[in-house]
Amino acid sequence: MPYLFGHALPWKYISLGLLALAIVVSLLALIDRYGDARYDAGAADQNEAWRVAAEHLKRQSEQAAGVADRTADQRAAAYGEKAEALKERIDNAERAGLSPLDVLFGSVPDSDRSNRPSP
Repeated sequence: MPYLFGHALPWKYISLGLLALAIVVSLLALIDRYGDARYDAGAADQNEAWRVAAEHLKRQSEQAAGVADRTADQRAAAYGEKAEALKERIDNAERAGLSPLDVLFGSVPDSDRSNRPSP
């Protein structure tokens, strides 16, 4: 029988200690696996939530772009109409022998502006 410091080794206590250590390590491994499984499930849920949010944001972005395009088209059409009207007024002023600057700065009353006050 082996001896340690002049005494016989207590194999019963050593084996119980190793068994207790094995049980503790096994429990820690189970807890770690459980935690990993919970984390993975939560990460998958979170990734799905981010994916759904990204798709929703993309749809909103596309809708906003559509609204912006329509608004830009309306503004371009309105600007074209105003530019055409101003060009017509300048041409009329030049035919009348007046300066185009008078038309631009509102010095010359014309038929569609005569009833409205100047800004």
